[in-house]
Amino acid sequence: MPNFWTYITNGKYSVGCTGQTVYVYDKDGNEKAKFKDLTYAYYAEISPDSKTLAVKTTDGRFAVYSLEEMKLIKKFRFSKVDGGQHEGFCFSVDGKFLFNLESHGDGRKYCLSVYETENFTLVKRLFSDENMYISCIEYDKVFDSYFVIGILYRKFRKNKYFAAEFKDDELKNVTDIKEKEYAFYNKFKDLEKSGFTKKKYRWSYMDESLEDLSSQKRKISDLVKR
Repeated sequence: MPNFWTYITNGKYSVGCTGQTVYVYDKDGNEKAKFKDLTYAYYAEISPDSKTLAVKTTDGRFAVYSLEEMKLIKKFRFSKVDGGQHEGFCFSVDGKFLFNLESHGDGRKYCLSVYETENFTLVKRLFSDENMYISCIEYDKVFDSYFVIGILYRKFRKNKYFAAEFKDDELKNVTDIKEKEYAFYNKFKDLEKSGFTKKKYRWSYMDESLEDLSSQKRKISDLVKR
Protein backbone atom coordinates (compact mmCIF):
# COMPACT_ATOMS: atom_id res chain seq x y z
CA MET A 1 0.00 0.00 0.00
CA PRO A 2 1.36 3.50 -0.82
CA ASN A 3 2.77 5.78 1.84
CA PHE A 4 -0.27 7.98 2.49
CA TRP A 5 -0.47 11.44 4.01
CA THR A 6 -4.15 10.77 4.65
CA TYR A 7 -5.98 7.46 4.96
CA ILE A 8 -9.60 7.61 6.09
CA THR A 9 -12.41 5.09 6.19
CA ASN A 10 -16.15 5.13 6.90
CA GLY A 11 -16.70 1.36 6.88
CA LYS A 12 -17.87 1.27 3.27
CA TYR A 13 -14.95 2.98 1.56
CA SER A 14 -11.39 3.81 2.45
CA VAL A 15 -9.54 6.69 0.80
CA GLY A 16 -5.81 7.34 0.70
CA CYS A 17 -4.02 10.49 -0.50
CA THR A 18 -0.35 10.57 -1.48
CA GLY A 19 -0.42 14.19 -2.65
CA GLN A 20 -0.35 13.25 -6.34
CA THR A 21 -2.79 10.34 -6.36
CA VAL A 22 -6.08 9.54 -4.60
CA TYR A 23 -6.86 5.85 -4.05
CA VAL A 24 -10.32 4.46 -3.24
CA TYR A 25 -10.78 1.00 -1.70
CA ASP A 26 -13.89 -0.97 -0.82
CA LYS A 27 -14.58 -2.40 2.65
CA ASP A 28 -12.56 -5.51 1.81
CA GLY A 29 -9.49 -3.51 0.81
CA ASN A 30 -9.90 -3.95 -2.95
CA GLU A 31 -8.78 -0.98 -5.03
CA LYS A 32 -11.81 0.50 -6.79
CA ALA A 33 -10.32 3.65 -8.32
CA LYS A 34 -7.15 5.70 -8.65
CA PHE A 35 -7.39 9.41 -9.46
CA LYS A 36 -4.60 11.72 -10.62
CA ASP A 37 -6.47 14.99 -11.15
CA LEU A 38 -4.65 17.07 -8.53
CA THR A 39 -1.29 17.86 -7.03
CA TYR A 40 -0.73 18.76 -3.38
CA ALA A 41 -3.89 16.80 -2.56
CA TYR A 42 -3.54 15.86 1.11
CA TYR A 43 -7.08 16.14 2.51
CA ALA A 44 -10.18 14.04 1.81
CA GLU A 45 -13.73 13.81 3.12
CA ILE A 46 -16.47 11.28 2.36
CA SER A 47 -20.05 12.54 2.31
CA PRO A 48 -22.47 11.24 4.98
CA ASP A 49 -24.33 9.11 2.41
CA SER A 50 -21.04 7.63 1.09
CA LYS A 51 -21.87 8.75 -2.45
CA THR A 52 -19.39 11.60 -2.83
CA LEU A 53 -15.72 12.19 -2.13
CA ALA A 54 -14.24 15.68 -1.81
CA VAL A 55 -10.48 16.16 -2.02
CA LYS A 56 -8.79 19.44 -1.10
CA THR A 57 -5.35 20.66 -2.11
CA THR A 58 -3.05 23.08 -0.35
CA ASP A 59 -2.91 25.22 -3.51
CA GLY A 60 -6.58 26.20 -3.44
CA ARG A 61 -8.37 23.51 -5.44
CA PHE A 62 -11.11 20.95 -4.90
CA ALA A 63 -11.90 17.77 -6.80
CA VAL A 64 -15.25 16.06 -6.29
CA TYR A 65 -15.78 12.41 -7.19
CA SER A 66 -18.79 10.11 -7.45
CA LEU A 67 -18.16 7.00 -5.36
CA GLU A 68 -21.08 5.29 -7.06
CA GLU A 69 -19.58 5.68 -10.54
CA MET A 70 -15.95 6.15 -9.44
CA LYS A 71 -15.41 9.18 -11.63
CA LEU A 72 -14.58 12.87 -11.39
CA ILE A 73 -17.67 15.08 -11.09
CA LYS A 74 -16.08 18.50 -10.81
CA LYS A 75 -12.76 20.20 -10.26
CA PHE A 76 -12.56 23.85 -9.31
CA ARG A 77 -10.35 26.49 -7.72
CA PHE A 78 -11.77 27.96 -4.52
CA SER A 79 -9.00 30.53 -3.98
CA LYS A 80 -6.33 32.29 -6.01
CA VAL A 81 -3.98 32.00 -3.05
CA ASP A 82 -1.68 29.28 -4.35
CA GLY A 83 -0.33 27.69 -1.18
CA GLY A 84 -0.98 27.27 2.51
CA GLN A 85 -4.59 26.16 2.11
CA HIS A 86 -4.38 23.54 4.84
CA GLU A 87 -7.38 24.51 6.97
CA GLY A 88 -10.18 22.06 7.61
CA PHE A 89 -13.43 21.34 5.78
CA CYS A 90 -16.41 19.07 6.25
CA PHE A 91 -19.76 18.10 4.78
CA SER A 92 -22.89 19.18 6.58
CA VAL A 93 -24.55 16.33 8.46
CA ASP A 94 -27.36 16.18 5.87
CA GLY A 95 -24.84 16.22 3.02
CA LYS A 96 -26.39 19.28 1.37
CA PHE A 97 -23.45 21.62 1.97
CA LEU A 98 -19.69 21.64 2.17
CA PHE A 99 -18.06 23.97 4.70
CA ASN A 100 -14.53 25.00 3.74
CA LEU A 101 -12.06 27.16 5.66
CA GLU A 102 -9.97 29.14 3.19
CA SER A 103 -7.76 32.19 2.68
CA HIS A 104 -8.09 34.90 0.04
CA GLY A 105 -6.15 37.97 -0.98
CA ASP A 106 -3.11 39.36 0.78
CA GLY A 107 -2.42 39.22 4.46
CA ARG A 108 -4.99 38.03 6.95
CA LYS A 109 -8.03 37.54 4.76
CA TYR A 110 -9.79 34.35 5.80
CA CYS A 111 -13.34 33.05 5.60
CA LEU A 112 -15.65 30.09 6.03
CA SER A 113 -17.19 29.33 2.64
CA VAL A 114 -20.37 27.35 2.09
CA TYR A 115 -20.90 25.32 -1.09
CA GLU A 116 -24.08 23.49 -2.06
CA THR A 117 -23.33 19.88 -2.98
CA GLU A 118 -25.65 19.45 -5.96
CA ASN A 119 -23.30 21.36 -8.25
CA PHE A 120 -20.69 22.51 -5.72
CA THR A 121 -21.26 26.17 -6.37
CA LEU A 122 -20.49 28.84 -3.80
CA VAL A 123 -23.48 29.87 -1.67
CA LYS A 124 -21.83 32.38 0.67
CA ARG A 125 -18.67 33.40 2.45
CA LEU A 126 -18.77 34.13 6.16
CA PHE A 127 -16.47 36.11 8.47
CA SER A 128 -14.39 37.46 5.55
CA ASP A 129 -14.57 41.03 6.87
CA GLU A 130 -13.37 40.13 10.32
CA ASN A 131 -9.78 39.96 11.48
CA MET A 132 -10.22 36.33 12.37
CA TYR A 133 -8.68 33.01 11.39
CA ILE A 134 -10.59 29.73 11.79
CA SER A 135 -8.45 26.64 11.30
CA CYS A 136 -10.70 23.68 12.20
CA ILE A 137 -14.38 22.82 11.89
CA GLU A 138 -16.15 19.62 12.91
CA TYR A 139 -19.65 18.29 13.46
CA ASP A 140 -20.54 17.00 16.90
CA LYS A 141 -23.46 14.58 16.88
CA VAL A 142 -23.96 14.81 20.65
CA PHE A 143 -24.89 18.49 20.36
CA ASP A 144 -26.08 18.23 16.73
CA SER A 145 -23.96 21.27 15.91
CA TYR A 146 -20.64 22.40 14.43
CA PHE A 147 -17.67 23.63 16.41
CA VAL A 148 -14.56 25.59 15.42
CA ILE A 149 -11.27 26.83 16.82
CA GLY A 150 -9.43 29.91 15.70
CA ILE A 151 -7.51 33.10 16.38
CA LEU A 152 -8.80 36.65 16.68
CA TYR A 153 -6.06 39.04 15.56
CA ARG A 154 -5.97 42.25 17.60
CA LYS A 155 -3.89 45.36 17.01
CA PHE A 156 -1.66 46.48 19.85
CA ARG A 157 -2.85 43.59 22.03
CA LYS A 158 -2.14 39.89 22.27
CA ASN A 159 -4.06 37.72 19.87
CA LYS A 160 -7.07 35.93 21.28
CA TYR A 161 -7.48 32.17 20.88
CA PHE A 162 -10.99 30.76 20.95
CA ALA A 163 -13.32 27.82 20.48
CA ALA A 164 -16.93 28.39 19.44
CA GLU A 165 -20.12 26.84 18.18
CA PHE A 166 -20.95 27.55 14.53
CA LYS A 167 -24.72 27.81 14.16
CA ASP A 168 -27.08 29.81 11.94
CA ASP A 169 -24.10 31.38 10.15
CA GLU A 170 -22.79 32.82 13.42
CA LEU A 171 -20.23 31.98 16.05
CA LYS A 172 -21.95 31.36 19.35
CA ASN A 173 -20.77 30.48 22.84
CA VAL A 174 -17.33 31.88 21.99
CA THR A 175 -14.91 30.64 24.64
CA ASP A 176 -11.39 31.88 25.32
CA ILE A 177 -8.76 29.16 25.29
CA LYS A 178 -5.05 29.22 25.99
CA GLU A 179 -2.56 29.48 23.16
CA LYS A 180 -1.14 26.06 24.07
CA GLU A 181 -4.63 24.54 23.93
CA TYR A 182 -5.20 26.01 20.50
CA ALA A 183 -1.82 24.77 19.24
CA PHE A 184 -2.47 21.25 20.51
CA TYR A 185 -6.01 20.99 19.14
CA ASN A 186 -4.97 22.48 15.81
CA LYS A 187 -2.29 19.81 15.34
CA PHE A 188 -4.41 17.04 16.81
CA LYS A 189 -7.41 17.73 14.57
CA ASP A 190 -5.19 17.91 11.50
CA LEU A 191 -3.69 14.56 12.43
CA GLU A 192 -7.12 13.11 13.20
CA LYS A 193 -8.49 14.24 9.83
CA SER A 194 -5.59 12.41 8.18
CA GLY A 195 -6.55 9.17 9.91
CA PHE A 196 -3.49 9.30 12.18
CA THR A 197 -1.11 8.25 9.43
CA LYS A 198 2.54 7.78 10.29
CA LYS A 199 3.60 10.16 7.54
CA LYS A 200 1.43 13.01 8.80
CA TYR A 201 2.51 12.30 12.38
CA ARG A 202 6.20 12.70 11.49
CA TRP A 203 5.44 16.22 10.29
CA SER A 204 3.16 17.14 13.21
CA TYR A 205 6.05 17.55 15.68
CA MET A 206 3.84 16.44 18.55
CA ASP A 207 5.44 15.18 21.76
CA GLU A 208 3.06 12.30 22.46
CA SER A 209 3.38 9.01 20.61
CA LEU A 210 1.16 8.27 17.64
CA GLU A 211 -0.34 5.36 19.56
CA ASP A 212 -1.31 7.59 22.48
CA LEU A 213 -2.72 10.30 20.22
CA SER A 214 -4.79 7.93 18.12
CA SER A 215 -6.42 6.51 21.25
CA GLN A 216 -7.58 9.93 22.47
CA LYS A 217 -11.06 11.34 21.98
CA ARG A 218 -10.70 15.09 21.70
CA LYS A 219 -13.67 17.18 20.64
CA ILE A 220 -13.74 20.93 20.10
CA SER A 221 -17.09 20.99 21.88
CA ASP A 222 -15.23 19.98 25.07
CA LEU A 223 -13.51 23.37 25.01
CA VAL A 224 -16.81 25.21 24.57
CA LYS A 225 -19.06 23.19 26.90
CA ARG A 226 -16.61 22.60 29.75
